[in-house]
Amino acid sequence: MQGKLDKDERADAIARLQDYFRKERDEGLGELAASLLLDFIEAELGPYFHNQGVRAAKVRLAQVWEGIDEALDLLERRPARAD
Repeated sequence: MQGKLDKDERADAIARLQDYFRKERDEGLGELAASLLLDFIEAELGPYFHNQGVRAAKVRLAQVWEGIDEALDLLERRPARAD
């Protein structure tokens, strides 16, 4: 399931696309064109960023699990020796 931007996030993303086109390309980008470009980015490129986030989370969870494993090893007790 792919997440969607909420209304405020979407408005901010559209404004950022418009700013980018104005500053970097010296071109105007209307709100409709920016909205359609954002739709394309979400549908076609969003999965790449999503998958990158999943991979990063997987690595981080492995690091956390490794730390938990080591911490649990430190909690092990040895039986007392019978003299």
